[in-house]
Amino acid sequence: MNLLKENKHVIKRILLLYKPYKTKLALIITCVTISSVISILYPLISKQIMDVGILEKNLGIVAKLSIITLLLTLIDMSVGFIGTRYRSYLASVITYDLHRMVFKHLLKLKVSFFRKIDFTEEMNNINIDINNISKVSDQGILFTISQIFKMIGGFLGLTLIDWRLSLIIILIIPIRYSFMRYFAMRKKKLVEDYIDYNKEYSSWYEDTINGIKDIKLFGTDRIKIGEFIRKQRNIIKVNIKLASLNKANELQEVILTKWAVCLIYILGTYMIIQSKLSIGDLFAFVIYVFYVMKPISTISNIGNEFSNIIPSAKRLFEFFEIECETDEKEKGKLLNLNTDNIEGKIKFRNVTVCYKNGQLALDRVNFTINSGEKVAIICPNGESKSVILNIILRFVKPDSGNIFLDRTNINDIKLKEYRNLISFVSQDIHLFDKTIMENITLNLKADENKIRNVAKKSGVYDFISKMPKSYNTKVGSHGNTLSNIQKQNIAIARGLMKNFSVLLLDETTFNYDSKSFLHFNEILINEFKDKTVIVATHNLEILKRLDKIIVLKQGRIKDIGTHEELFKRSYEYQEIINYNIQRSKMMC
Repeated sequence: MNLLKENKHVIKRILLLYKPYKTKLALIITCVTISSVISILYPLISKQIMDVGILEKNLGIVAKLSIITLLLTLIDMSVGFIGTRYRSYLASVITYDLHRMVFKHLLKLKVSFFRKIDFTEEMNNINIDINNISKVSDQGILFTISQIFKMIGGFLGLTLIDWRLSLIIILIIPIRYSFMRYFAMRKKKLVEDYIDYNKEYSSWYEDTINGIKDIKLFGTDRIKIGEFIRKQRNIIKVNIKLASLNKANELQEVILTKWAVCLIYILGTYMIIQSKLSIGDLFAFVIYVFYVMKPISTISNIGNEFSNIIPSAKRLFEFFEIECETDEKEKGKLLNLNTDNIEGKIKFRNVTVCYKNGQLALDRVNFTINSGEKVAIICPNGESKSVILNIILRFVKPDSGNIFLDRTNINDIKLKEYRNLISFVSQDIHLFDKTIMENITLNLKADENKIRNVAKKSGVYDFISKMPKSYNTKVGSHGNTLSNIQKQNIAIARGLMKNFSVLLLDETTFNYDSKSFLHFNEILINEFKDKTVIVATHNLEILKRLDKIIVLKQGRIKDIGTHEELFKRSYEYQEIINYNIQRSKMMC
């Protein structure tokens, strides 16, 4: 009861998930009820067959009651079949609904969320939570409900046949319950140990596989095998203890039930001799004893079931409450832009961004990038330029200051509409396990001429003819069938497919050879004359050809100018360039 009171709001949210399917849920419960009622009738019919039919040598009654039993069995099987179908449907559709809700929520979450978590662990927790919540409609819970009905019916049957004999069962139930509680507590501790050992083993296993290179180099495979044996030994010990505990629990249940049945047989026989009970009554009474005794552990386990369901529901509902990307103006009206009139002018006005530790990533940054300009952002450690690009992409929200696209604050523009105006190509490339065509277009409708044109500009066209299925060649997981240059070419092609006003390039030529670099450099300068291009790069050949360069250090703008101007007057710029020249020589 405490569990229900403390988690009333969680239970309410769980039940709301089932609200669209309340008709099907009612049908399932009706099927369970009918099946339970039929099972309660079987002992009463058996009693009549014995007392009125067999002992009275009345074949007609036996035949009649046998046909009734057969008909009830057919009805029981039919409602069981219907109930199972609807239960399976309900469990599947609830699981689907939760997975759909999770996926839609994931797509709306801020990018920063994915940087802070272990995504594999997060998804594993989500899957566990969904499976636990779905147990509300699984066979176990519904079986428990049917057992409750059977237990109530069993008590009624015992009382109707002989209330004095039923006192024996009433006295035994607390003993049975006490044993069950003891074993449940022991099992809970062992299960916790089992989970901890498995978690520890999984963590160790992942750590070992990640360090496989060092294990081979230093020849520590024997040590690792020893660690493996120790980790597995702990898991095996707990498994054996759990199996032994389950068997002990099963034995005490059997012993108590058999003891009760033997006692009832002795007392029942005495009452038959005294003509206070019929043979049919005794056999029906014994069946009802099983109806009452067997469900005790099943019903008590419903608490254990909900003790898993509720924490999982809490954790999943907390996940749904994680802040999503939203349009800033919740109350005010967002602007509907005419994309044809967007010039692509970017303006930062007193923009400040702080890390959680209080360190400034950007400190009152001001700059303007005019429409059609080709501009580089450079800094010694790369942090500030990444923050600026993420601000423009609206992945990061400044602590203070404003950013404008043309004359409009970017927060006044619908997020999806705004991002359609910007294209971004990073050195951190992700290719989906799909075809080259699908990775370029991301399954969006695209004109074939545009695809061909983009393929030529990006360099994809140069290698596509060598592919076994041309554009329909699958790239593999993370593009593992392609070279780094080919992956970069596809990423650029994807970026160029958008009808953008502003193009952001983050170290895009990092993986390029000299031929690919020269081709890209020409495209960058000559093909995007009317587009605003912002480049994060330290490459000298690109920097020389840009309209201006913004130099940052420790979150502040140190200078803005062309390569020639900055190389003459800016010590910070010279330091960055000279460092990267030396680094390039060392890499060669």
